[in-house]
Amino acid sequence: LVRNEILPSVDDGGYWSGETTGLRADGTTFPEDHRLTKTASGELICTVRDLSAEQARQTELIRFRTLMETIEDPVYVLNEAGQFEYVNDAFVRMVGYDRETILGSPPTLVKSADAVDRAEAALGRILSSDGPSSIQFEIEIQSKDGEAIPCEDHMGVLPYRGEEFEGSVGILRDITERKENEKKLEQQNQRLTEFAGVVSHDLQSPLNVAQGRLDLVHED
Repeated sequence: LVRNEILPSVDDGGYWSGETTGLRADGTTFPEDHRLTKTASGELICTVRDLSAEQARQTELIRFRTLMETIEDPVYVLNEAGQFEYVNDAFVRMVGYDRETILGSPPTLVKSADAVDRAEAALGRILSSDGPSSIQFEIEIQSKDGEAIPCEDHMGVLPYRGEEFEGSVGILRDITERKENEKKLEQQNQRLTEFAGVVSHDLQSPLNVAQGRLDLVHED
């Protein structure tokens, strides 16, 4: 590799970079980002960067995405700037936008300003020193065709890289059916209340008549 690729590349262009395998003092190997530069005087400057942590993180990210694609509920990841970094297929189906449009966009693409404020307040609670590890709250998602979809948003934060905030992750649950059932129950309760009022009034009228007759009897 050194003779056949690296040195010829440095001789021709003055620079070479690639991924190679490094050897530690204890005999273990590690992936490394290897860069070689040739100075004007003909000297070679070599830099090496250990890629172990970066590759481990990439592997975990692949596992995470594989897992998220098996979940039927919509899943999203926002980066530290609050932009969509990842969405699963279920999220794409719910909102109606293509993945290319979603990625890199702010949450206002699918949330109202009020919904965004509520989500940011929830994230603030999680990030506080004594905050919970995750929060569940109700929110409305606005689809591309204008439909307002009531959802539960179970939000948490991504693992920190050192002390740096990496972003947040959320799992949405469509609660349209539950909301419709709650509305039906509320309507039924309202009708029962109205019916009870009518029955009470209907019963009260004969009782008032009977009470009046009793009063007349007592007067006689």
